[in-house]
Amino acid sequence: KVSVNPFSGVMSSDDMMRQAERQFNLELDGFVDIKSIFNTGKPMDLCKESEMQRLEERWRKNYMKAFITKRQQVLQNKSALNRVNIYPFLCLFPVEDYVDMLLKEAYRWTTLSQSYSLSVLTMATDLGHLVYQRYFVQRKIDSDVFPKLHRAYASYVERLSDPDQDVSNLRAEWNRILQRLNDGNNMEIPVPRWSISINRMIGDFLFDIVYENTDINTNFFYKNKPVRYAKAFQKVKRSRNMKQINELLSHPMLLRLRNAEADLKFKTFEIPSLCPVIPYTSPDSGGNFCSVHDSCGCGDQQLTKFKDMSDKAAPVLDTLNILGTCAWIINKPVLEVILKVFRSGGDPDLDIPNLPDNIPAPEKPDTTKAGVKQKKALELQYSKELEKYRKLYKETNSLWWSCLYKLSIANTYKDNVMWFPMKMDFRGRVYPIPPHFNHQGQDFVRSLQMFARGKPLGPEGLSWVKLHLVNLTGLKKRSSNAEKLLYADEIMPDILDSADNPLNGRGWWRTIEEPWQCLSLCMEVANATRSGDPASYVSHVPIHQDGSCNGLQHFAALGRDGEGAKSVNLHPAEIPADVYSEVVALVGKEIEQEIESKGPQAKIAALCKEYLERKVIKQSIMTTVYGVTSYGARKQIFRQLDYKDFPDEHINVASQYLMKTTFDCMRKLFTSAKEIQTWFDKCALAISRTANSPVEWITPLNFPVIQAYYREMSMNLDCMPVFIKDSKFLQVHDRRQKNGFSPNFVHSLDATHMMLTALHCHRKGITYSAVHDCFWTHAADVNLMNIITREQFVALHSQPILQNLSQFFMDRYINSSNLEGSKRDRLANTLTSVPSTGTFDLKNVMDSTYFFS
Repeated sequence: KVSVNPFSGVMSSDDMMRQAERQFNLELDGFVDIKSIFNTGKPMDLCKESEMQRLEERWRKNYMKAFITKRQQVLQNKSALNRVNIYPFLCLFPVEDYVDMLLKEAYRWTTLSQSYSLSVLTMATDLGHLVYQRYFVQRKIDSDVFPKLHRAYASYVERLSDPDQDVSNLRAEWNRILQRLNDGNNMEIPVPRWSISINRMIGDFLFDIVYENTDINTNFFYKNKPVRYAKAFQKVKRSRNMKQINELLSHPMLLRLRNAEADLKFKTFEIPSLCPVIPYTSPDSGGNFCSVHDSCGCGDQQLTKFKDMSDKAAPVLDTLNILGTCAWIINKPVLEVILKVFRSGGDPDLDIPNLPDNIPAPEKPDTTKAGVKQKKALELQYSKELEKYRKLYKETNSLWWSCLYKLSIANTYKDNVMWFPMKMDFRGRVYPIPPHFNHQGQDFVRSLQMFARGKPLGPEGLSWVKLHLVNLTGLKKRSSNAEKLLYADEIMPDILDSADNPLNGRGWWRTIEEPWQCLSLCMEVANATRSGDPASYVSHVPIHQDGSCNGLQHFAALGRDGEGAKSVNLHPAEIPADVYSEVVALVGKEIEQEIESKGPQAKIAALCKEYLERKVIKQSIMTTVYGVTSYGARKQIFRQLDYKDFPDEHINVASQYLMKTTFDCMRKLFTSAKEIQTWFDKCALAISRTANSPVEWITPLNFPVIQAYYREMSMNLDCMPVFIKDSKFLQVHDRRQKNGFSPNFVHSLDATHMMLTALHCHRKGITYSAVHDCFWTHAADVNLMNIITREQFVALHSQPILQNLSQFFMDRYINSSNLEGSKRDRLANTLTSVPSTGTFDLKNVMDSTYFFS
């Protein structure tokens, strides 16, 4: 009998309930303070601390006065008679509660503006959401929901912490508990959703209060100057994606007062949870105790369809519950090393940014003895160096603060078990809700996270740890697993030295592409080999199995493309295929032919030959399947050539030539994939232009997907631009529909494959997590997970996916529409022109060692 209880072996039910009570209190407050790990070693500046306390009291009074005055103005505003008046929304709680929310949010803005671009629209929307969150919680309190929730959660934890209980479906178990406690009808108190317009109007009202009434004494550090107040936040216009966006910046003086040693303020949902979340039982029911997050971050239209299909799409919710109950702990030895590097000034080679203040500023040249021309030249050179310095400082400062957030959160949780609540995007891809620190983060963040529940390595576990380590080096991409294990034994002295002396030894691990995960595995190999019995050594480190250019794997399977299947390891082979190297070889042959034939591109081909390597065109190969345009691919290649100091006068022509040649070679290698992409493009354009409808489809797990790409429309409301979100009034954006369909459809397929693997691993009692097409489990369970991964890929693609898609399109856009005549016939012809497929046998995947490896 296999136990599938995710809590057994993590902590006792009593300990988990104590953690749950801590988490519940944090969620009630809505904000949490995280102690900063930055410490200059200098005594705390009491003057700055006192000034911040004085300012906080000043802001509180300012906010209180402004809120009461502005609220009265809203009530008396006669122009609001013809539309919704937000006055009732401003009277839901005592004024002090609104002011407290604004103060906490203002503190949060101060630190966030150091590393993130803060859109004014986003800040205002977040403030409106804060009020709704507070209203949501208050309704639950008034309805006496939380005591009932406490009883139900205690029963849930007790059941899932008992290894003798076999709970295979978390959603069904939660529903059974509610029914047994007779609280099923009373737990879900309907809390009306506020419209986007209401949320925005409330947010704008509150944002103006903070913006206009948060001020600082700009002469605080100049004792001989009089007090002079200025706004603590400034609005600036920035160009983002060819749009002018209003962004918020903190005044430099405020940043000096609120330095990096101060506590960091986060919203509760922005950090990991101290306990497992409530299982999702429907698309909008489940998650954190006081959560207003839906299971899917999508538009209202798609969410409504998901609710209507939630019975059929129950496995999708089950996947979120499985992934959300995976317990994590911090890798303390690796954290200790990272903190030493960070506190000693950083190391960009290890992805730990330098302390911005350590970047040397350019010295102003002495021009007193220079002539007119020389003076101008020196000043121009200084101006360029200063601009370069400011750019570097800004980029480094942003990276440094981001790193500070992540390491401070990790340090706070180093003695706790943690969980990541999950949600989906509109394609079904799954992401952790906490944005700063999670297992989908960068290399050093991933290295810090281990499974809370350990498992003995077993007879083959140590080999999988070694294979994972060698894979991270990137040095043996075309070697067999047997050759990789021999290589691991060859470099064992370097592995052990890295584990024993990470900062003072030979530093082999520092040379690896993903150094921190490599260091974590070096320590794991050292601990296991020195344990005396590696098979009994209890391991917590996740072992990854990556799809081999997974987007192309799905396209090759859809088209039963034999040659393409070999290139992306769907077909068994003695050594792993590398599609990137294969395309590079094809591009190299094309270049040689162009040079030998002395064609019109011979000169630029000869120049490209010297710079052609895997890295130059890898990104363009990878994103071809995701609908990258020729312009986008050219830019990708341009960047890589620029890094390699390609001659400036030829770089534009060269990047254009390599882009075109790469695309031509990809068409030859993946014939079926290109035909399917072309059909996708035609369908998307026909649907958006003929039916004026977004492209939508149903995944094999019955999750409805809608591409909500519309042309923006706005209207002025009291001199304030309000964007219209209701799709009934918007025109479909045909170009975005076309460009998005191919990548979005493939992402919905890889999400489905991940979900199927998660569901079946859970049934086998395997600890499982994933980063899209990279699946994680204990070293002891890699073999079993690999079998499940292959079985579910074959099962998924054994369905007539393209034929089902065509039939869905016909039902949705032809049979249920009012289209007539030639328009209807042309659209129907496009939607039914499903590309023919090849003869590749999907069962070959079962025997392919390097399909996921």
